[in-house]
Amino acid sequence: MTVFALRPRLLRLLLPLLVLVFTAISGNALAGPKPAPGQFLTAATLIGAEPLQDATSHQVVWKIAPKPAAACCVAAEDAGTATISQYATDAGAHFSIEVNAGGQSLSTEQIITNEFNDTTIGINTSVNPVNSVTVQLPNGQGALDYMNGLLGENTGTYNSFSNSCLSYCGNVLNAGGLNVPLNSTLGTARFLNSLGP
Repeated sequence: MTVFALRPRLLRLLLPLLVLVFTAISGNALAGPKPAPGQFLTAATLIGAEPLQDATSHQVVWKIAPKPAAACCVAAEDAGTATISQYATDAGAHFSIEVNAGGQSLSTEQIITNEFNDTTIGINTSVNPVNSVTVQLPNGQGALDYMNGLLGENTGTYNSFSNSCLSYCGNVLNAGGLNVPLNSTLGTARFLNSLGP
């Protein structure tokens, strides 16, 4: 019996970290082409992206966040910044996001609340980030509204591909007007990697 057979929960917890580390080291060689900043994701860039099951038709669909080519209709005063921070934990990498817009600031993280891996969004309590990146948001107020709307809500069962702390950060960036795929850990990692060092 292998170590992985003895510890499937450990493997499940480490898998997202292994995917992110391998993708970063390999330059996304197996994850398909990396879109340039501001480039739309197309079917060609979805190689290696995770499919989602459509609850009504039970067909596999690709979830991509449609966004206009330019933030034409967002007032300049709604702009803001988002800082995504990465933490090293015993369970692997963890991420939080802080948004600043219109004189308001909110820092949140997705957390697992019970043994069934249910998740919620809470005020960030993680400390000592090992890495962080700050991006400009065309619609910082939209990101703040999205975060506030999820505080304390059940956000579903943890899934390393489509409902993780990193995919939550991507959803916030998307609500802030950036072209980041919804509910996609890999899509968010690709977006962050596209920003460069």
